[in-house]
Amino acid sequence: MTPGATPGTASRTTRGAGPLDGLAPRWRAHPWVRVEAPARQVVAAASSPAAAVLLVAADDRGVPGAAPYLWALGDPDAAHALLARESTRGGILTDGAAPLVLGGGCVPRGTPALTTPGAPALLRRAATSDWDWFWTSIDPRPPRGAGAGGTVRELRGARDLAAASAAQAVGNPRAELAPTTDGTRWWGWCDDGGTVRCVVGARVRPAGWELGGIGTDPAVRGRGAATATLAAAVREGLRHAEDVVLGMYADNVAGRALYEGAGFVVGQRFAGWRTAT
Repeated sequence: MTPGATPGTASRTTRGAGPLDGLAPRWRAHPWVRVEAPARQVVAAASSPAAAVLLVAADDRGVPGAAPYLWALGDPDAAHALLARESTRGGILTDGAAPLVLGGGCVPRGTPALTTPGAPALLRRAATSDWDWFWTSIDPRPPRGAGAGGTVRELRGARDLAAASAAQAVGNPRAELAPTTDGTRWWGWCDDGGTVRCVVGARVRPAGWELGGIGTDPAVRGRGAATATLAAAVREGLRHAEDVVLGMYADNVAGRALYEGAGFVVGQRFAGWRTAT
C-alpha cells in the first residue's frame, strides 16, 4: 500500500489556516508531509483514500515563489483523479473561474496528464524529470572497511569548504547543493595526504535534514568513501531530527545502491516540472 493511503477515508479539501488538519491522519503522518511541509508553507491541501495534493508557497529553502508549487503523493491513478477533481470550480487548483498558475510541481510517477478543461497548464503536459524521494530514520551501519585508506571528518571553515567545492567539481559538477549554501553542513572523506576526495552536504532543517551535493572523485570510487561519508552525515542528522531525506534522479543506479545500502527507502517516486510555461 502506498504510504499514507487509508482505505475508506472520505475525500476532503482545506484552505487557509491549518490546511494539513484537513488531510486524513495517515497523510499527515506521511514522511514527505512530516519532513517537507513545514519549510514549504502549505497553503491548501486535499486528500482521498489513496492520494493527497498540497499547494505550497515556498521551495525547500523556505523561499516563497511568484506562484505556488504543487505536490501530489500516493497512487498515480488516484492522484490523477484527485487532481482532476481539484481542477473543477471551487477546487484548490482553480483561481476563481480560471485555472491556477503553478510555479512548478511534482506528482507520483506514472500519473497521466490531465485533460480536464480547467486544469492548470502545467498538469496538461509531460513532466520534465523523474526522481525519487528517499528517507531514513535508521542509524546507518556501513560495512567493515568502508572508507579504508582515508578519514571522514566534518568540513568547517573557509579553507575546508573551498576544498569541498573543489572535490564536488570533480565528483559531481552538476550538484544542486553547494558548500557555499547558507544553512548547510558538510562532511568529507580525505585521503592519506589530507585531500578531500568525497563530499556529502546537509541542509539543516528542524523537521528533517536534507542531504545533497554528494560527489566522489572517480579516482577513489569503489573504496567505500561515499558509504563512510554518507553514514557520518546521516548519523549526525539523526542526532538533531527524526528523519534524514534526499532526492535522486531515477536513473542514478549507483546512487540508488549507495542510499539503499545506508538504510534509505523510497517515500515517493516523483515526476516533476521546474516551472510552468
